Amino acid sequence: MRTLVVVVLVAFAVSCSKSRRISHLEMGDIPIDQTVLTDYEKQYGEYDCVYLDIEQTIDHYGGQSELGGGGFKTSIVMREQRLVLNPDNAKMTTFELDVPKPLKIEKMVLRMTSPEGRVEEFGAHDVRIDDSRNVRKCRFVYPHVEKGTVIEEGIEARSDVGLLALDRDIQLQYENPCKRIVFKYAYPAWWKIQIKNNSTDLTGDYVTVYNDQANKRILTYTAKDVPGFIEEPYSPDFRAVADYLHFRVTEAEMHTLNYYHAMKDWQEFAGEFRRYVLKKDWFNHADVEKQTGELITDSDSPDDKVYAIINYINENILISDDAGNENLKTILKKGLTNRFGATALVRAMLINAGLDADFLLIHSANDGEFDHEYISFSQYRTPGVRVIVRGESRVLFPFLTNLPIYYIPAPLQGQPALVIRKENSETQYWD
Repeated sequence: MRTLVVVVLVAFAVSCSKSRRISHLEMGDIPIDQTVLTDYEKQYGEYDCVYLDIEQTIDHYGGQSELGGGGFKTSIVMREQRLVLNPDNAKMTTFELDVPKPLKIEKMVLRMTSPEGRVEEFGAHDVRIDDSRNVRKCRFVYPHVEKGTVIEEGIEARSDVGLLALDRDIQLQYENPCKRIVFKYAYPAWWKIQIKNNSTDLTGDYVTVYNDQANKRILTYTAKDVPGFIEEPYSPDFRAVADYLHFRVTEAEMHTLNYYHAMKDWQEFAGEFRRYVLKKDWFNHADVEKQTGELITDSDSPDDKVYAIINYINENILISDDAGNENLKTILKKGLTNRFGATALVRAMLINAGLDADFLLIHSANDGEFDHEYISFSQYRTPGVRVIVRGESRVLFPFLTNLPIYYIPAPLQGQPALVIRKENSETQYWD
């Protein structure tokens, strides 16, 4: 299932330049005949389909004088064309897409062409759309699909509330092979973006050009004959071997006023978390101190204290990514928090138990190669606690239940970790 993912940015302010929209849905021709089908069957017979064409465009446009008044817009256009080789796989014969509510679907075209050349076309009126949640769930099952059917899906959506993809991770390789992939990111000429360094060599190439008529820059990635990527047990993670493009907006400048600047360094980044995990009224709170005291009453060693605290979290605190960022007293009262809250609570308890402990943010190999110049939360998604036990540094992951204490999961081993401290944070490594 695909998802149109966007992040809301608050309104900008007044100036005079304007960036025009360049993206509109255009359905392609069906470049297929029986001879080509036979060749593709021989070449890609082990796959469920071969993508003939995948295109995606994210287009930000509007005038600087309009940005404070709701004139800033985002358009997302997606088009996919695939040749079905295994119609028994339901994924090949079903259209599924999640569209966040702020996006308005302007156009939807679903088309299927049989091996004999018979064309059937469907639209939004044929698709089952569930509007009951914050995301529109779109679903349609194509009728009587047979081997050799070409399915083409296109959607055009727009937001008028200033949606901005600040940090984008674009997949450029799929489990089935693709003959052609094109991704475009179009943004006002006065913005700046940064592309993250990847450890893999991309199959295709990307280039950024200036469009003077639209007053914008367009990042375009194009690749041909992209092989399918099939994950095998114990194989390297997708981002270690497959194609993807990761970039972020670093500046969105509005005339003489700068209303968005990405964080400049990791110290500034760490500052955002200091306010969250180093508040004295959090880890010195009487409720935390009392609960910790009860837990370690019978603990004779630092290891016993660590085990007692972790076991308490596992047995009494429900960890959910949907939980809010509550203070530690509320977490204890509700018995509910997210992974960051659980980690902050364990650190506070360890400190109250007389142990030296730090809050960590750890890079995972599952997020690709670490780029020290790419200052983004996408590089440090995993929280942890560094605790000194018997003179040695140990790392804990309170939100990973049933994980042996002191065990570091393979994707985190040997990876950089940002130690969040009151003064100067630093990067360290643990195996």
